[in-house]
Amino acid sequence: MRQLYLYLFIFSLLINVFQYVNDSKVLEGKDKEIEKAKTLNDSLKIYKNMFKEASYFSIDENKNAQKKFGDYSYEDVMKKVLLDLTTLNTQEGGNPLLPTATDGSKTLIRKASVLNHQWIILDYSNDSEVGEMLIEYTFDPNEFTTFKVIENTKY
Repeated sequence: MRQLYLYLFIFSLLINVFQYVNDSKVLEGKDKEIEKAKTLNDSLKIYKNMFKEASYFSIDENKNAQKKFGDYSYEDVMKKVLLDLTTLNTQEGGNPLLPTATDGSKTLIRKASVLNHQWIILDYSNDSEVGEMLIEYTFDPNEFTTFKVIENTKY
C-alpha cells in the first residue's frame, strides 16, 4: 500500500513538473506575441501619423476647401475635375497644359493630386524628360473644367 502511495506521489510530482514547464513555455510564447503586437501597434501609429502628415495638403483633408463647392459633393467634383484633366491627354496635339517633348514623344500626366478648391499638383513625363506642375483650376458643373498653369518644373 505504501508503494502505491509512493508511486502516486511520484506520478503527481511528474505531472506537476510537466505542467509547470509547459505553462512556462506557453507564457513565454504569449509574452512574445504581446511584444510583437505592441511593436506592430506602434508601427501602425507611426504610419497613420505619416499618412496624416502627407495628406495634410489634400482636398480629402481640407474641410474648408470642400465647403467651397456648395451643393456639390467634393468627391463628385474631384471625379469631374480629374476626368477633365486626363481627357486633355487624348487631344490630337497632346495635352495643351504640358510642355511639348523635344524628341517628339507624347507628354502625359502620370499622377495628379488635388490640393484644394483651386490647385492641382501633377507629375508628367515623356520619353526624354519628367517634370511637375502646379495648375489652377476652375470648376463649372455644366462645362469643361478650365485649367491654367501656375508653375512648371522640369528635371
